[in-house]
This record gives sequence, C-alpha cells and structure tokens, in this order.
Amino acid sequence: MAVLTIRAHQRFALRSPSKLKSTGARAKPCLLIELSQDGARISNLADAQLEVGDEVTLTTTEGHCFAARIRWTRDECAGLRLTQPLHQGELTEIITAARSEEPAQAKVA
Repeated sequence: MAVLTIRAHQRFALRSPSKLKSTGARAKPCLLIELSQDGARISNLADAQLEVGDEVTLTTTEGHCFAARIRWTRDECAGLRLTQPLHQGELTEIITAARSEEPAQAKVA
C-alpha cells in the first residue's frame, strides 16, 4: 500500500559532503542528501549524539552554511528544519554547486 505524503516544498536530491556542528560539540562529517527551501536530510551520522530540537549548523564543502533544528533522527540520518528558509535563487545556486561534476581541486587536466 502506497502512502501519499504532501510536502510544503519540493525536495532535491544531492550528494554534498558537509559538516554538522551542534552547540558545545565538535563539527562532525556528514552527507547532505536532500534539500528543500525549509529543510534538509543528512546521512552518515554514525556516532553523532543528536536529539530532536537540538540547534545545529550545517556547512557544505561549497561554503554554504545553514542554521537549523533537528526534526527527527533515525538510522544514521537526520531531518533538519532550516531556521531561515532559502529563497528560490539561493536554493538553485546551492543545488547547482552541489551537483557540479567535481570539486575544482579534484579535476584532472
């Protein structure tokens, strides 16, 4: 049986290495795998001690930084609600940067 979920904003699949920092803790590596105007889903959180409601900062390798709150955690993944929703232009810029072929320093001549 399929369940229909209605979302406030369209989600976009990404694969952007990032770092997640919670208050009073060191930044931990993670992977940004979905982004929308008001939220994100991250994975690869094996040893992160996160609780629903925690305030966090997510920073991508492309240099984008987001303040957010943890909405849910499950199986090394977490859902974030962005403190400040993204404008459509910002969202498009972030998606384009994250989906680029390779980071500039990794390109082979």
